[in-house]
Amino acid sequence: MSENQINNVNTEVQTQKSFEYSPHGVQAMAHKAFLVDGYTRGCLFWGRQVGKSLWSVKHLEMAASYRQGPYHIVFRTHKHAKEVMWKQYLHTIPPEMIYDTNGTDLEITFQYLKVPMFIPGLGWQAIKHNTDNLRSTIRLLGSDYADDDRGLKSNGMIFDEYQDQDPLNFETVYKYFLTTTKGWAAFMGTAKGYNHWWELLEWAKQPEHKRWFYLEATWRDNPSVDPQWIADERQEAEEKGQLDIFMQEVELQFRTVAGSVFKWFDRKVHVISQTDKRIPDNGTLYGTWDFGWSEGHPTAVNLVDIDNQGTWFVTDEVHGYEIDVEEVLRAIKIKCGERRLTALVCDPARPDLIARVIDKAPAIFGYTVAVVSPSKGAGSVASGVQLLAAMVKPKMQLVGMPEPEIYFTENNKHTIYQMENYKYREIKKDRAPSEDPMKKDDDHPDGLRYLKLYLKYGLMKKSQIKTKTPKFSTYGTLIT
Repeated sequence: MSENQINNVNTEVQTQKSFEYSPHGVQAMAHKAFLVDGYTRGCLFWGRQVGKSLWSVKHLEMAASYRQGPYHIVFRTHKHAKEVMWKQYLHTIPPEMIYDTNGTDLEITFQYLKVPMFIPGLGWQAIKHNTDNLRSTIRLLGSDYADDDRGLKSNGMIFDEYQDQDPLNFETVYKYFLTTTKGWAAFMGTAKGYNHWWELLEWAKQPEHKRWFYLEATWRDNPSVDPQWIADERQEAEEKGQLDIFMQEVELQFRTVAGSVFKWFDRKVHVISQTDKRIPDNGTLYGTWDFGWSEGHPTAVNLVDIDNQGTWFVTDEVHGYEIDVEEVLRAIKIKCGERRLTALVCDPARPDLIARVIDKAPAIFGYTVAVVSPSKGAGSVASGVQLLAAMVKPKMQLVGMPEPEIYFTENNKHTIYQMENYKYREIKKDRAPSEDPMKKDDDHPDGLRYLKLYLKYGLMKKSQIKTKTPKFSTYGTLIT
């Protein structure tokens, strides 16, 4: 027997002292939603100092006591679960409730309980576990090892700091933990750009999604937080130039990410309806194309309508992996409908693929498409980014509010995400600063940059194009 087992020879705990936790109002509402009201999915959009960590450990403690079985909490990484949260969970759960602990699997096994317990929304309940069934457990997981967790079952799961986790892990692995148990999943997090977490919150808010619970809270909902402490933190954040971070973490305001290339991008300003009357009926239509293929570097295409004032309207996109050139061309043709492309502006770094687009486009479009590339040289990335950023920044008008020179219709989901998440490298003492942004979330912005450079500086010079008649594999890649 382990040391914990020796110290807990009595397999039925009869104590009331273990349940001294007193949740504040918001915490109690969330406990009730999953334990009493029957919600099987939920989003807790809570800022810092609301009490997320305490709620999560106490909720799993309550759940494991009230309904005997396995429970899990998923963190961004296994390292964080092991080095930070494991000790916190062990410290918070009363030792008389614990039968055994496993520091390798990060699992806490409960005693068989026979104890009165207060459940928010129900009051005091008599808890008595069935000694013929397996004991309740709480296990800590890291989402970076999601594939290793396949096949587990759970009565309930909490996803901690979900804004930092890969949403595909839930869709492909974790939701199947709940299939036979009909268990619940609670997603917790704060604001961080308009990413998958923002989309999930918008989904959970909709009243027609009846199994979803949604609860928003800030430090103001926690009576133990001193408002002066928050005021001091905000003032310091302003002085350090970090107000955006403070407003996201504490006040739940979604903003573009810290270090964003397009810091003026704002969904409330730049994202419009597909039926917006400002979109020209007969504008000049361009296509932009950043060639890509593999995971992390997708094919990224946009259609851009430009009105007679020079304002851009990004009206559609193509985004995906392992898409052949001809398939992309057919998708562009469908999205253009009866309208003709003025030009298709492509990535100048891939003359091999440009040659193939020139060869295949006429048969697919039914007319000769101007396939062009912008002039490319030293500093062209930084120059193009600056030109595009200047379009994003709203300009003063003679009448009315400031307006940008570029808008995006709401169907451009990947493009909008990348406009918000494309960022510069963090400045560090041991690394020289760079004007070029990070090579991540740059695919659609790159395509738009090609168009801006082309319209301002013209075509790539023939002397810059170093290509010969190419030969291609069946996948469209160049055979050297």
